[in-house]
This record gives sequence, C-alpha cells and structure tokens, in this order.
Amino acid sequence: MEKLIIIIFYSEETAIEASRAIEQLALNKDIAIAELYILSKNEQGNVTVRDAKNQEIFHSEINNSLAGNVISILGDPLNALAGLTTGTSTKGISNLLGYNKTSKMLKKASRIITAGKIAIVAHIDEYWEIPLNMALEPFDVNITRLNINDK
Repeated sequence: MEKLIIIIFYSEETAIEASRAIEQLALNKDIAIAELYILSKNEQGNVTVRDAKNQEIFHSEINNSLAGNVISILGDPLNALAGLTTGTSTKGISNLLGYNKTSKMLKKASRIITAGKIAIVAHIDEYWEIPLNMALEPFDVNITRLNINDK
C-alpha cells in the first residue's frame, strides 16, 4: 500500500543511520521507496530538506509560520518564481519544481515536525508494516503512516 511515512528524530546522525536501514529494506524488496528525504527544522523554524544521499536540495530562511507555505508552492513554478522575486531564499529550488506529489508530501511533513527536530519523510509502498517496524525498533521511534493521497 502506498504511504507517506514520517519518523521524527532528535539528531541528524540517527536519522541518517535509520534511513540506511530503510534503504536496506528496499534492497531486500520488503518495501519499495519512491522518494526519501531528511527534513530538519531548526529552532528558528528554518527548514532544510536533504535527499537520500544527504545532499541539501532545499533550504528556507523564513520564520516557522511561513515554512509550510513555502514548501507548498514548490510544485507551482509561477508561484515559486514570485517567491524568489520577493526575497525568499532557496537553494536548488529547480530540483523540486514540477514535483507536485513531492511538494504535497513535504508540506504534510512540515506540519508534523516541530522546531529542533529531524524527520525522515518517505513515499513508500509497503505490503505489511512489520519489516519497517522491526528495522526501526533499535531507534525507539514512532512511525507516522499517512495515505499518500490524503490532503
């Protein structure tokens, strides 16, 4: 079943280690990963999104009340261009333009993650929940599973 998973961590190192465990599940064909990101929100509410290779693909320098709105406009190039011309600072915005499903996924995650936390945000297809639950058991985390098509 196609799902959005969000897993909250207190440190980036732990999130990266857990992302490797998730990627191993995909190699074993226990799950299929369409997209996997590590999203962090600092104490000021600035959001950074890294891909599975830990490369930064988005960074907002906006207060936390606007961070979710910035992520939500990434799927619309005209709105993104308008944001850039009004001073929104982003890096690598072109990597996300046109990925409407990605922008919706990251918007959902930005609502859940709180300041100072790190989250793995992934679009996966899992047939049953046990493999992912067991792979992440050593990290003592809660896995939030959402239907990928819900608003």
